[in-house]
Amino acid sequence: MILNFLTLLKKKLLESYLSKGNKEDIDYLSWLAKALSFSGQKKYSPTLLEIANNKSVAKKLRKYAKISIPVLENYTHWNNIIINDEQWDDNLSINNNRFSLMIRSDEFHLNRLAAKRIHYQHIYKLELLDLIEQKLVKHYQSTYNSKLFINSFAWMTKALAGSRIPKYKKTIELISQSARHKKLRSKAKRSLKYYL
Repeated sequence: MILNFLTLLKKKLLESYLSKGNKEDIDYLSWLAKALSFSGQKKYSPTLLEIANNKSVAKKLRKYAKISIPVLENYTHWNNIIINDEQWDDNLSINNNRFSLMIRSDEFHLNRLAAKRIHYQHIYKLELLDLIEQKLVKHYQSTYNSKLFINSFAWMTKALAGSRIPKYKKTIELISQSARHKKLRSKAKRSLKYYL
């Protein structure tokens, strides 16, 4: 089913990418390019490369096709983490299973993406929040010094606090006072405002 859908997206993109459409058409085609990249299937790389390298294509669409090429490479690896039958929990929805696997992974990009979606979509399920809390407690003192690590853990702190569930407040306070990185302490402190 999904493969047929992706084949249709590719067909639509190849039929339309050279047309001089209006802003909405270009936006739509740019989203099609991004959708192909999220599949993580390398067979769509030639399509994205063709669009990215064709000077006759609208500038915005070329830009998103170029951005989509490394995204596709990432999702080739990430989809193996996000869709893992061995760690699948039949008691969780498909989306919550994916978020659970993303949180448990060692990929900071996936940790951050899951935390953002949980926060913005208000998916405050205890199973997910408990996983976030465990990950925060285990790693908030880590010596990782990358912006991605700090940003990922800041988002997980925000997702936890956004739930406003009282049992997580102590964890956020702990991070706000004693995280190794000043910026993470600051973000955790800001997240505590959800409890006011």
